[in-house]
Amino acid sequence: MMRKRQEAWLLIVLMLLLLTACSGQKYISNEPTDYTLAVSEGFGKQKILYLTAEHPDVKLVIPLVEQFLAVDQTQDHKDPNWDALAPLADAKLVTTRYEREVDTLVEHAIAKRLQDSQVKRIVFLGKKLDRATVTAELNVVYNSVGGRYAGWYNIQLNEPTPMEATIELFKQEDKWLVRSAQYSHLAPEGGEKTTAKPSPLTDIFTTLIKEQTPLRLTLAIGTAEENLVSSHDGWGCTNDLHLSNYLLKYNYESVSADEMPKEGPKITMQSTTEGDNWAIDFYEGSDYLQLEKGGKTTCYFATPKEPIGQLPVGTIARWWLDEAEWRDMGGSYESQEQIVIPNNGQDYLTASQEYCETFMGKHLSATSGSMYCYTYVSCQVEAAENITTSYREQGKIDENTYAFYLTVVFVPENERALRWSMAGNTGKYTGNDPDVPEGAYKYYRCGYITLADDGWHGNLVGTGW
Repeated sequence: MMRKRQEAWLLIVLMLLLLTACSGQKYISNEPTDYTLAVSEGFGKQKILYLTAEHPDVKLVIPLVEQFLAVDQTQDHKDPNWDALAPLADAKLVTTRYEREVDTLVEHAIAKRLQDSQVKRIVFLGKKLDRATVTAELNVVYNSVGGRYAGWYNIQLNEPTPMEATIELFKQEDKWLVRSAQYSHLAPEGGEKTTAKPSPLTDIFTTLIKEQTPLRLTLAIGTAEENLVSSHDGWGCTNDLHLSNYLLKYNYESVSADEMPKEGPKITMQSTTEGDNWAIDFYEGSDYLQLEKGGKTTCYFATPKEPIGQLPVGTIARWWLDEAEWRDMGGSYESQEQIVIPNNGQDYLTASQEYCETFMGKHLSATSGSMYCYTYVSCQVEAAENITTSYREQGKIDENTYAFYLTVVFVPENERALRWSMAGNTGKYTGNDPDVPEGAYKYYRCGYITLADDGWHGNLVGTGW
């Protein structure tokens, strides 16, 4: 229901505050624990609460992660099967396992099983406590593995191989699901992480994740100050925890300043905490980066700890900045409530068209090179009368809410924007509209439009109802 969103959100906040006040002694700890809740106090500012092991979401997440790991890390190249992940994870993750992981299992003749696992830390996020990042340690026994792969990760057949997992989760209809999982191999107990080379960057990134250090992300083209393109607070993005954890999956080795990139987009990550005096320059698409701390500048080269499937650190930084910009533009699905279409007596399909053109049109204003940047967007809505009738009968929507289908035709500005748009039902545009440029794609979405006292409110809900 989308009527009077601000009032509804205020009610939710008051209820959460009341719940915290009533159950604080039971679920909130005055001492540090392994389970934290990051509460936003404005863009870039976070307050950390410590939760007890009895918190309802902690009790749901831990067994979910254990079940997920048991399936994901017990696989055989002769018969790989992730079907058991279906009730535990996002459907896209399961699809990705079959599309990508099968090749790795077969190429390296891997047969493995999970021996044990332990959740070490959970960080909860979101206005509605609907996102979480879990760090877990596990031991995996390889019964079969190719020599090259075994050499990369110091694997001994039939012996426990220690690993670390970073798992992103989201809550959907009061049920937690795994969105993504990344693994790092560790050295045997008592040793250091494989090929680990501790550096000040590793310490900064570790603190950044643990304490949610307030930070600023800026994008500049060239070296002059007037070339600053955009600047945004870092936290509060959809994948902020995922991306920050990604930065710990590299070893950082100091290099000469002569090796640093001389041009190209530069992303600067800077702490905004009083007394914190560090800033890190990343270069889009590059593994070179530069740390400025305490008046000293040191250059580094990042080497992935895992040789398979890692992005350059500069790409990770640009991804993070793109999400921060997109959030500030109101382009994310979570920001849809910011758009209100004036009620001028138009019918609901006209209002839906206006809403979709406003919301999807934000892609045209994204910074060049952003994974959200399009050079052309057109929208076409049509009635979903059967859904409207059925959902009203079921009480899911009221008499002022209407369902509709949306077709979006677009031209991505760059390759990253194309790849980011390819989830779901995206495909090449095959129509004959002469106004559509070459290289166009299209995708479909479902949505609702609701007439409230202040105007029309839209809500796109993805590829299905």
